[in-house]
Amino acid sequence: MQGFRNLFLGAGPITFAERLYVKPFGAIVPEPLLWIAGVSNPFVGFGVGLLLIVGPFTRSAAAVGALFLLTIIFGHLMEGALTAPGSMRDAATANFIAMIAVMIVASLGNRWSVDALLAARRKRPEPAGTDR
Repeated sequence: MQGFRNLFLGAGPITFAERLYVKPFGAIVPEPLLWIAGVSNPFVGFGVGLLLIVGPFTRSAAAVGALFLLTIIFGHLMEGALTAPGSMRDAATANFIAMIAVMIVASLGNRWSVDALLAARRKRPEPAGTDR
């Protein structure tokens, strides 16, 4: 939902990147890396969420999502785990919990996902009398 909001309902990925990545961390991290991370954030968040909902490449999407959330955790705590504002620590904690939940839920599978439907189709026996 956050990726959708940042892509379609907010000021856009460029403004998002500048406001949340480049301005706060430009003195610490090289700006090109911040621009890449900031602009890609809404696209990755929306894409991973969509893949997890629909179900193609569920495990791969979960792995990318977990790594993505891990980078956000480090970003929220870049100023220091104890000196960061409370809202940053709360956001980092929420992202950590979300990362664990994504990994657990993805491992359980979804019987209505595209992945499950394709797997069921592969397991079906061929009708008698058909040659390939």
